[in-house]
Amino acid sequence: MKEFNFVFWNGIAFPKGYAMTKRRKYIVDHLNNKNITSAFIQTRSEIDIFDNPKSGTYGLAKYVNHSYLFYESFFGKIKFVIELFRYLNLFFDKNKLNILIFTTVNLEDLPFYYYAKLKGYKIVFEIVENNMAKGTRISMYGKASTRLSRKFYKSAFGIFVISTKLKELINEIAPNTPVCILPNSAPITAKSEKTNFSNPIRILYAGTFAAKDGVEFFVKGYIQFLKNASVNTELILTGKGYKGDMDTIFKLIENCPNIKYQGFLSDEELEEIILKSDILTMTRCNSQFANFGFPFKLSEYLASGNTVLATKVGDVESYLDHKKNAYLIEPENIDDVEEALNFLVSNEKEAIEIGRNGLKVVEEYFDVTKNGSLFVNFMKKCATNKKE
Repeated sequence: MKEFNFVFWNGIAFPKGYAMTKRRKYIVDHLNNKNITSAFIQTRSEIDIFDNPKSGTYGLAKYVNHSYLFYESFFGKIKFVIELFRYLNLFFDKNKLNILIFTTVNLEDLPFYYYAKLKGYKIVFEIVENNMAKGTRISMYGKASTRLSRKFYKSAFGIFVISTKLKELINEIAPNTPVCILPNSAPITAKSEKTNFSNPIRILYAGTFAAKDGVEFFVKGYIQFLKNASVNTELILTGKGYKGDMDTIFKLIENCPNIKYQGFLSDEELEEIILKSDILTMTRCNSQFANFGFPFKLSEYLASGNTVLATKVGDVESYLDHKKNAYLIEPENIDDVEEALNFLVSNEKEAIEIGRNGLKVVEEYFDVTKNGSLFVNFMKKCATNKKE
């Protein structure tokens, strides 16, 4: 079998970025360790708040981002298109099995998709959400791109998904295409064993503030908890969201000094605050959209060794056991939030042990090396089962 050469077609920042960037970055960490070549071509992305270089290397992986050209002028758009074709050629290795990985084939990606197939790339999809499910804010253009992508699933070399429900969906759309559930990966960040909670006990929510995230329900539950709480606590909120969503949260917390919003944090700042917190919360709602996905933040939380409070959404209960390695509650349930917080702050030793057990979950399901091997082995299986 030929060696692999992976090229990721991205609308995301690299090497620094949000959850999808980290998900792919940890896969590339494994590819680098196995001397497997890879590259990232960043497509239309107007603003990179992470201030990544326009090109560079991450281990063996090369990355380029000329999307800024698209927004410069008419001639910039032409140069942008030329550059994308050039990099498809540049990153192609005729001596290897070349894999081009999409999340979605957007309408403007069509010329590049067909060119890549003619060039000899095998097309793979990596799907982490169902953009057609209820509960998403995707635009009409986004829905059209999702419908277009689904037409290509049947001819795909293979498809990675993040959840059981997504696998079931893909099996319905493309029953003969190989599908692999690829969990998120997270390196262990815990530096020492916690023996007691802070004073005040620090509760953290870090992430986005869309309706799917259920932050409004959690904040209401925390405020309800405060009315009868005898323990000193503070709730820290970090991240960003749409103005309407943020306004809702700001209105809720404006008269509550125990709740502090710290804005968007860098990766280094976020890791520090996760490690310094006591109770980490992931409270997605019960929307159809949320149930198709799996929160990246949950694996990151567990890797800290701190106590995790999460809602029973999607595949969460396939990985976690209530009061063993996480405290699980029903989604969109304010009373459950209050009860959970009362239990965790009143049973500190047991809560800390729950956090320690969470590390075992990371080692079993979210380990970078294990999931990197799963990624490569699935590609080998696809290569064996399909004629080149």
